[in-house]
Amino acid sequence: MRHLSVPKKETAYWREELSRLGFLEKSHGIHDLNQFRGIPLNDKCPSDFSTKYEIIHLEPIVSGPKKWIERLPRELYLLHKDDWPSSFDQIGEIIVIKLSDSIANQAETIGQALLEHFPSIRLVCEDKGVKGDYRVRDLNVIASRNSNLSFDTIVRENGKMMQLDPSSVYYSPRLATERQKLSKLVKKLSKRLGKKIAICDPYAGIGPNLVNAYDKMYVNQILANDLNPQATPYLTLNLPEFSEIYCTDARDLATTLSKKYDIIFVNLPHDSISHLSELSPYLAYSQETMIVGWALSDTGVNDLITQINDQFSQDDIIDLRIDEIKSYSPSQSIYSFIIHLYLSP
Repeated sequence: MRHLSVPKKETAYWREELSRLGFLEKSHGIHDLNQFRGIPLNDKCPSDFSTKYEIIHLEPIVSGPKKWIERLPRELYLLHKDDWPSSFDQIGEIIVIKLSDSIANQAETIGQALLEHFPSIRLVCEDKGVKGDYRVRDLNVIASRNSNLSFDTIVRENGKMMQLDPSSVYYSPRLATERQKLSKLVKKLSKRLGKKIAICDPYAGIGPNLVNAYDKMYVNQILANDLNPQATPYLTLNLPEFSEIYCTDARDLATTLSKKYDIIFVNLPHDSISHLSELSPYLAYSQETMIVGWALSDTGVNDLITQINDQFSQDDIIDLRIDEIKSYSPSQSIYSFIIHLYLSP
């Protein structure tokens, strides 16, 4: 098959130019020829197509399927074409996927298709729901690339790295975009207060909020707490050395600490709003402070505003912002909220 041999640094230009001319064979890959690249040409490219670069003949690189479900046996795919899951979670080297009853008996085939499609994945696990008091995922391994069946993995999120075991501690990659905003909020609050700030996360899990928010230029104190004792080792691994780490009920802890935190994160969607007033003792008095959280609601923004105002009826809410993030169920959505507060002694 004909390929245009171009210098490596000009690959993007020539790929775009050939596409514009209608001469690029888009279904085939580009050859790596050390300092050159071989870009595939289609049958529309005339034999007298002339550039300063050579046209050479190479075996075509045939692109693989674009979707993992295309790697399933065709008869199986067609039999259950309305049942295949449209999404899954990737947590480091692990894919976590939910399977309906109709395709549960095809778990091994599904796992192998996912391993084939994603070379960086080590384990594929069926998510069988949450279990226990700490609501961690019940994971069942359905495919493995090698003999390493450990759930311990490293997640890269927004340029930061975290270690965790998704079978023993709670973590969801689906709020990564929301967590990315935290560093900007911390930076703005630090500049507004004219000092490095203290951050508190009473429901920290393995610490994704704090990892995303931490910047040594703007933060000098971190408190992380989670009721799940298996989260503690990961908080120690993921957070700066100066962090204070606890494992207790967040509301009880709030009453034993001095009121010194400038911002707290509240990621307990089912109960965030009802816990707010009991978490306020974490916050510093006589200055602007901030609460950032996520809440699950089936009644919408106006009702959330009313609930939050009721939680702080004796305090001064400077500003309150609530945004709908995504649907959680046919009747419920997840909302983010940012509260600017001034607490009086």
